[in-house]
Amino acid sequence: MPVEISFGILTGKYDSSYADKVNDLSSPKLKEEILKEFPSAEISAIKIVPDDLQEIKSTLTEWFDLKINVIFTTGNLPDMIFAMIISSLKINPIAMLSRPLSGIRDNTMIVNLPGSPEMVSECFGIIKEALPLALELLTEQKKSVVSGHGAILSDSGASVVQTTSLSKVKLAPLRKYCYPIIDVEVASAIIKDICSDKEETTETVPLERSLNRIVAEDFCAEESIPSFATSIIDGYAVKRSDGKGIRVVKNVATAGDNPIDEVLKSGEAKRISMGDPIPAGADAVVPVEDTSVDKYSIDGSKVIKVEIKRAPNYNGNIRGIGSDVSKNSLVLKKGERIKHFSLGVLAMLGKTNILVYK
Repeated sequence: MPVEISFGILTGKYDSSYADKVNDLSSPKLKEEILKEFPSAEISAIKIVPDDLQEIKSTLTEWFDLKINVIFTTGNLPDMIFAMIISSLKINPIAMLSRPLSGIRDNTMIVNLPGSPEMVSECFGIIKEALPLALELLTEQKKSVVSGHGAILSDSGASVVQTTSLSKVKLAPLRKYCYPIIDVEVASAIIKDICSDKEETTETVPLERSLNRIVAEDFCAEESIPSFATSIIDGYAVKRSDGKGIRVVKNVATAGDNPIDEVLKSGEAKRISMGDPIPAGADAVVPVEDTSVDKYSIDGSKVIKVEIKRAPNYNGNIRGIGSDVSKNSLVLKKGERIKHFSLGVLAMLGKTNILVYK
């Protein structure tokens, strides 16, 4: 505990009785408790004020300037508050209504105690043992803090590790390094020089054995994938501008067919499957679910006419040219590691042998 500790006691009253010091029993009781616990302490200020925020704030500001160490009023210091609340509730459950608070401003601790003399005495008795260490922390008296903290740990049954000054320890001679200390710039230049002299060697490996290898060249797509527009569903290729209505069905396309040169005309539709090329002139694909057969062939084996029940959207259900990989795009950069998805891309590009670093 510091040799001279100053305390301030600020008492708030709810009515005009704040000016009546005769009826103030809390301040004298608190002063008595302080001097009993800390005989060398100084009670620097005692004041009674109305329960007015501005006046309380003004008084506190004035006392802060006086460098008073502890002011008993309002703030927020959770651990002390919880200790006071818990202990007070054991004695008097009504104590929870008083809502004591505490806090810190600069090197001043602010504590709000309850209003009655009895509860003031109870709460001060709870926090008085923690006040010395708290004040030493505030005033940065490190030696006292260390010894006080050690005493607290000893009382709780915990052990305290003793420390020894390094000035009393005989140290071994400093190690001598066999390599000279050089500047960072010089070290960087040496590393760069060594790395640049190293010859990069490469080899060609089959695609199936290239996983996790580092590619030694850029890989660009030589053509777009897909190279022509295809359907993503089963349905009918149509002209969007025709909207809904009856269409004459043209020959059926199947997956793997080359794009047909014959241009689809207005009023026509072509039966198409998923993955089939989109015929020239068509700009939408209508799902089978949005159509119904209007007319079969005489033998019933072919659909002659079909009704489009829902108007299609432009490029609806069409996988466009280069939607996966566009022509001349960089798909794998020199120095990159080949991952699983990279294998698929390289295979899609038709690469069977890959140039990699050894």
